[in-house]
Amino acid sequence: MEGRADALYLSSCDVPFLAPAFVQRLIDRIGDSSACVARAGGRDHPLAALYRLDIVAVVRQQLAGGRLRLTDLLRVISTRIVEADELIDVDPTLRSLRNLNTPGDYEAALREIAGL
Repeated sequence: MEGRADALYLSSCDVPFLAPAFVQRLIDRIGDSSACVARAGGRDHPLAALYRLDIVAVVRQQLAGGRLRLTDLLRVISTRIVEADELIDVDPTLRSLRNLNTPGDYEAALREIAGL
């Protein structure tokens, strides 16, 4: 993506309710930071985050040093945390952060959200 974008949104594959307005809010909040990460319930969501491409060298250093967790990366780059109250107006129930990991999670989401 070098030369085609300044930053990328990184997401897990199990968040089917990701709202474009949620991603846009992170884009709007990143400012001069290297990353912009959602926080809800006192927990950072590094797989619901925007990362600038200019951190590739730092990522490579982290990996070479065996530091494989994104939370380790967030400690060494400038990171803007976006609290839940900054996201509520664009995603009132924070569904963009809701993971569906099991068939039971999927069935519950169908009942709750789709009314099935």
